[in-house]
Amino acid sequence: MSRAVGPGSLEHFADNVRRAMAARGIDLGELAHRSGVREARLRRLVFGADLPELDELARLAEALGMDPSDLLGAPDGAA
Repeated sequence: MSRAVGPGSLEHFADNVRRAMAARGIDLGELAHRSGVREARLRRLVFGADLPELDELARLAEALGMDPSDLLGAPDGAA
């Protein structure tokens, strides 16, 4: 499988997913259910231990009602 992002995006991705989860009031279990990404895998992604595969990125973005690019970029106000 192909990695969705390069190593420099790891922190932004994890932060963006955590922010989106908080804004929607959902936890890891609910995001895992909505996205079809196993909770153990999701935990590695959300806490910055790994980068998403392209299919995971797409499923997470859909589950969060976001565009995949919004999960990859620097959060508003970040450099």
